[in-house]
Amino acid sequence: MTASEASVGVSVGGRRRQRHTTALALLRRGLELVLTGGNDRAETVMEQPTDVYLDEARFADEVRELFLRRPVFAALSVELPRPGSFKTLEIPGCPVLVVRQQDGSVKAMVNVCRHRGANVAYGAGTAHAFVCKFHGWAYGLDGGLRKIRGGDNFGEVDTSCLGLPEVAAAEKHGLIFIRATPLSVDPSPIDVDEVLCGLGEQFAEWELADLPEPIRSETVHTASNWKLAVDGYLEPYHFASLHKTTVAKYNNSNQATFDAYGPHSLNGFIGRRVADLEGVPEA
Repeated sequence: MTASEASVGVSVGGRRRQRHTTALALLRRGLELVLTGGNDRAETVMEQPTDVYLDEARFADEVRELFLRRPVFAALSVELPRPGSFKTLEIPGCPVLVVRQQDGSVKAMVNVCRHRGANVAYGAGTAHAFVCKFHGWAYGLDGGLRKIRGGDNFGEVDTSCLGLPEVAAAEKHGLIFIRATPLSVDPSPIDVDEVLCGLGEQFAEWELADLPEPIRSETVHTASNWKLAVDGYLEPYHFASLHKTTVAKYNNSNQATFDAYGPHSLNGFIGRRVADLEGVPEA
């Protein structure tokens, strides 16, 4: 049985859920690393200057290029299960509101009232409309301005020009991506498979769109450069020293499979019992 033919499944709610077809290939590699004491290694040593983390101009460039101009993962589809379901995101420089529309599609917009700039929605939940808490301006699920509180005092106002600015949104494989730049600046659509750079097939086979409710996500605030937070989660080298009574009890330290998909990485941390599979038929 080849890696392309292999698949791994698990029973959920009485039915078999498909797992991605590369699972056995990754498992073979992980088992080989454990049995040989090896590791997936880069071709050369990488040295990183400290100004990559400390230079404020570079940080501003990263925020603009990575968080505003490129698509960003916003939510699992199941987080917006029905019309009116919404979720807010604090993208640097552009707070975003993602809403499930009446026709089942997903729309995203800048989460800023057109009157005085306050947020019109907070957290996540379900709504019929979004009303700014500052002065009561009301917006529909599509971001259109529906009512100006005390509107007679404003004179002639074209409400059709004062909706929440829309940003690009796309949904596929149970994933929702947004680009935190108004469509008036960048009207190009998001191609989810293009964003995933080859990972789309694996996400599709995970059937994330069929996950049961409820799914909840939380925001973690950290006073550090974003790269430090990412770096800390992308390597198991620290398991034995920092997590020796928890994570290291179940996962090998300083061993992992690694695959690059464009700007994305797929890291396979290796469970301590993987060696028990030596000699076990793959079927």
